[in-house]
Amino acid sequence: MQSRNTLSLGTRLDRYIITQVLGAGGFGVTYMADEPSSGQKVAIKEYLPIGLSYRDETIPLDRTPI
Repeated sequence: MQSRNTLSLGTRLDRYIITQVLGAGGFGVTYMADEPSSGQKVAIKEYLPIGLSYRDETIPLDRTPI
């Protein structure tokens, strides 16, 4: 379910690493992520309402490979 509006698998958000896109809809994207030091799995919701926001591919993100 990867698209240009989702984060790439392996993207690090603070201490979490995106491992899967769980779903996407009109208000955003939900990801599964791992917290490596504890092994905890969490769901992360990214709010991106259609027509009001988008991912600007020209802005570099810290996409630390794992």
